[in-house]
Amino acid sequence: MMALLDWVYGPQRESDPYYLLLHDFVVLMPWWYPLFWAALIGGIVSWRVFKHLRARSRATKGARRVKARTERVLSRQQCEIARLRYRRRPANDHGKPNRDGSVAFG
Repeated sequence: MMALLDWVYGPQRESDPYYLLLHDFVVLMPWWYPLFWAALIGGIVSWRVFKHLRARSRATKGARRVKARTERVLSRQQCEIARLRYRRRPANDHGKPNRDGSVAFG
C-alpha cells in the first residue's frame, strides 16, 4: 500500500498533507482491520440468517403438529358420527327432532 501511495503522490509527497494523512492511516491500520470488519458484518448477517431459518423450521414443525392434531380430532369425530349412525334405534322413534331417541342396549 505504501508503494501505491509513493507512486500516486510522486517525489513531492512529503509536503502534501493528504499524503501524510494517508501515510499515517496506512501505517497505523493493521493488515487485518478490513478482515475484522468483514468478519464482524458477516457474523451479524449469518446470525440473522440462522435465526430466520430456525424460526422458519419451528413454524414448519408447529404447523405439522397442528395439522396432525386437527386430523386426529377430525378422525375421532368421523368415528363418532359413524358409531352414532349404526347405533341401534327403536322402530317407533318419532319424537321431537332435537331429541335423541336412541336406546343403549347393554
